[in-house]
Order: sequence, then structure tokens, then C-alpha cells
Amino acid sequence: MDKIRISVRGLIEFVMRSGDIDNRFRTMNSLKEGQRIHKKLQKEYGLHFISEVRLIREEVVEGVLFQVEGRADGVYHKGTDVLIDEIKSTTRNLEELTEKSNPLHWAQAMCYGYFYGRDHSLEKIKIRLTYYQIDTEEVKRLEREFEIKTLEEFYSGLLRSYLNFSKKIIAFRKIRNEGIERLQFPFIQYRKGQRKLAVGCFQAIKEGKDLLVEAPTGIGKTMSTLFPAVKTMGEDYIDKIFYLTARSTTKEAANKALYHLTDRGLRIKSITLTAKEKICLNNEVKCNPEDCPFAKGHFDRVNDAILEIYEEEDLLHVETILDYAKKHKVCPMEFQLDLSIYSDVVICDYNYVFDPQIYLRRFFENNLDRYVFLVDEAHNLVDRGRNMYSAAIEKEKIEEILRTDGEDKTLLTILKSLHFLEEHIEEEISKGPKGVYISASYKEELMKTVQICLKTMEKFLA
Repeated sequence: MDKIRISVRGLIEFVMRSGDIDNRFRTMNSLKEGQRIHKKLQKEYGLHFISEVRLIREEVVEGVLFQVEGRADGVYHKGTDVLIDEIKSTTRNLEELTEKSNPLHWAQAMCYGYFYGRDHSLEKIKIRLTYYQIDTEEVKRLEREFEIKTLEEFYSGLLRSYLNFSKKIIAFRKIRNEGIERLQFPFIQYRKGQRKLAVGCFQAIKEGKDLLVEAPTGIGKTMSTLFPAVKTMGEDYIDKIFYLTARSTTKEAANKALYHLTDRGLRIKSITLTAKEKICLNNEVKCNPEDCPFAKGHFDRVNDAILEIYEEEDLLHVETILDYAKKHKVCPMEFQLDLSIYSDVVICDYNYVFDPQIYLRRFFENNLDRYVFLVDEAHNLVDRGRNMYSAAIEKEKIEEILRTDGEDKTLLTILKSLHFLEEHIEEEISKGPKGVYISASYKEELMKTVQICLKTMEKFLA
């Protein structure tokens, strides 16, 4: 039976999202803050509460088996009293939040409630949204009780809304797999060492092992890794290939290899991701409805753009993505990230997988699929990784900011916190040689000061 695997969040966002992109209050710092808040509130759960409950539901709709999975933040179960708790952090005033404030939050928790209710043969269940105000640390809880039959009707509606696109995905998957089965190595003969590498890569993927390869320039490493990876996809060992590079030229080499394979009859969906600064259509990178016409109403139009490009295009490059983004008036950055979900091959920079600040969370949090990572020129990953996982604070830059004049209250608060940070850094520098202080360990007091500065500056810049 044809099968579609998707997360609860992915299903809800595709079917229900609407409105604008607005990143003014969504920062990397707030994402980390959200994770901390979840852990904090989960620790406060009392008896009969279980945290991070994995829930899976399989249902058939018109011959399509949907496997939908998610993770509830908390489940309370005592006798017939059952409650699903979904935690959300926010910068909004809690008094503004009502039961109608965010339908997507309710939808997510309702799906969890339905899954849990069916698994435990319940007739009704309580659903609770717990909102934590980041600045004031206040908590607001909204609670509703649902009949399981009501939740079933709601969930069935979601699946039916996703059914049309699911059938298109399944139809293409069949075409792709038939092409992969017939696919032969695209060149008349292998270069010296190339076949050995391709076989080694194929076996490593099948067995779920890591493979480290050192080979001379010109052996054809790109094709020797992409070709066997594609073949394992056809045999249902993997769902997606990430081809990771450090340079634009090696991205082009991967695309060239895919074109060679498509010349041999392969149909496959691929996308080459482009940095936000290079793909943005606005005059400046400001992702909010006031400053960017492509952000305003983006979610009202993006599904139509996804459906059209999925039917019309296979190998996606920046030019194609921009053409469709202009046609449907959607943000090309968010558009390409959505398209990567439905791509078999994602060609991108190391950052999108390894960088803790910008990695693709949609793939690596609550992941359902099986991935293979082809890391080109892996020796470059050492320096890149060191930069990704290291941080530096320069006293001179802080002093430059401190010379700023202004009467804005928020700016004055920033300057005050920076003064405190500067004093802290001077104290640490005095302990080390030549005006440099290096620490391999986590300094809680210093990091707390840095976090205060970041939070204040993010509000000011937003």
C-alpha cells in the first residue's frame, strides 16, 4: 500500500497555515530560550505526568496509508482523567491570548489528543495550551475538553486536505523508483578506483555505516557517491540525500552529476539551497510584512506555488525558484526551504546540517525520514566546524558601541548591560597573558551577562 510519512506539525502547517512571515520576534536566542522553557515547565510536572510522549497514528484514506507522528510535551493520565499539555513560549502579552489566538497550536495538541485517546480507548480527553511569557516569566494555561469523535473528525479533515498533494508525491515516487531500477552508470566505463568507491558507498549506506574516503583529484568522487546513493533510494534504504559542500563550484559538480543521471532516464527531485542574502527579492533582508511585500500574505499563497513547481519542475536552482517566487509573490527563502522537504536530493552548504545556529530544524527535530549525508571535501569541515562551535567577544567592538549617544530607553538599557559585560571581560582578561582570555569551559556568570545583552539588543533591533 502506498505510504506517506509526515509529522503532526508538518501536516498542520501545510493544511492550516495562513498570513504573513514575521521574523521580528523570532530569533536564534528565542529558539534556545524556548527549549529551556520547555525543560523548566516539564520539570514542574507533578505525579502522573509523563514528558515528551511519542505518538504515532496510521490511517488509510482512499488507498493511501498515512503514518503521522509527533511528540506531546506532557501527558497527565490518572484513571479516567487524561490531559495533553502543549507548551508554547511567547513575547506577547498573555492577556491578549485567548482560545482563538492560534488555531495551529490547538490543532497540534488536538492531534496528540486524538492519537492518545485512540491508543487508550478513551471517549473524551482534555487539551491544554501552556503559554510562558519570556520576559515576565508568567504562565497562562488554556484548557478545553473534547470528545474523541470530535477529534477524529478534525484529524480526518486534515488528512483529506493533504490527500491530493500526497497522491502527487506517491505518483512521482513510482516514476522515480522505476527510473532508478533501470538506471545504469552514466559513463561507458569506470575510471581507475571509481567502481570500488561506488560499491563501497553502496554497501555503507545499505548497512547503515560511515565511510571515510581519501581519493585523488579526477577519480570522479561526485558520481561515485551520488549514483550509489540514488540506487539505495530506489531500494528503499533511504528517503533523502544531502550533498554537503563548502564551495559553490562543488555544488555545481553535484548538479552536473544529477544532469548526467537524468540524461540516462532518471526522474528525481533535487534542490540547491541558496543563502538568504543571495536569494532575497526585497531591497533589503527584512522578513516582516511591513518591509517586504513577499512576506505579507506569504502563507496564503505558498501552497499553490509548491503544488505548481512540484508538478512542473524536477531539478531546482535559484533561477527557477525565483521565477516561481515572483509569479506567486512568496518569499523565495522560505519557499526553497519548504521545497527541500519534498526533494529527494538537497545540495547545500555544510552550515545547513552542522551549524547549531542555522541548521535545518525541520529535518533534524522530530525526524521521521532516513537520510544519507555525502560530505564533499570533508577536510574543510574541521575549520568550518571550529568556527561554528566557537564564540568570541571583542572588547574593542563593545567600546565602539558604548560611544553611541542616544536617549532611547531601550538603547540606554543596552549600553548599561554592555558596560557590565565590558567590566566582566576586563576582569577575565586580567587573568590571562597578552590581553587575551580563552576558556574551554562554560562560564555561567559570563554567559548570563551575554544572554541579557542579546535579549535586550534583539528587542531593540526588532
